[in-house]
Amino acid sequence: MVATVVAALGTAVVVALLVGGPTQARTRLAGESAGPVRPSVPALSWRVRVLAGGGAGVVTAIVFWPSAIALILSLPVGICVLLALGRLQPAAVRREQELMTVELPGTLELLAGCLGSGMPLPSALKEVAGLTSGPLAARLTRVIVALELGADDAGAWNSLREDPVLGRLARDAVRSSESGAPLADVLLGHAVRARVGRHQMMRAHARTAGVRSVLPVTLCFLPAFLLIGVVPIVAGAITALLP
Repeated sequence: MVATVVAALGTAVVVALLVGGPTQARTRLAGESAGPVRPSVPALSWRVRVLAGGGAGVVTAIVFWPSAIALILSLPVGICVLLALGRLQPAAVRREQELMTVELPGTLELLAGCLGSGMPLPSALKEVAGLTSGPLAARLTRVIVALELGADDAGAWNSLREDPVLGRLARDAVRSSESGAPLADVLLGHAVRARVGRHQMMRAHARTAGVRSVLPVTLCFLPAFLLIGVVPIVAGAITALLP
């Protein structure tokens, strides 16, 4: 029985990895054309993931020992657990990225409007950061600090070059600064793509809410089903058997 459960869990992990891979690839491709990519951040450190994967492999080997299946399954199960843990994302990181996804279009449009009205970049960033809260304001403040320390526009945006959410925007801003192209146009283009990305996120949340509501609704109707459909049948059978 235990061996069957372990095998089923290993199969489920493999299926989840196979199904999740193309989906994430499509998400990345959509993100390149629809807006800033929302990255997948590992929930656990590499050491913890390795230990968990090794532990899963050892448990699999113990369960199936001394069969040859123990040697065949232990390594794949360990690797699958290692990769599966790497795909998990902390709830706090997910909420932060969702908040930035919601606020990003309006923030970029506001910043583009300030620059279009003739405000210098430091003043525009300060005004927008003052109207924005949370992680997005913190990232804008990073650019403001770089400018106040004497960095040029390209150097200030370089501080966000590797940012998983605003990295593409920062790289485009650097190119805009070096080429002399209007930064406001770059921001408006990213705002449009970010708005599309936000719409996609909302649709994904709506689909997820529908799936998550299945179990609670089922549990609500289960007592009524038992009382109306099962209890009368059992009571009738017992009554028929009584002398």
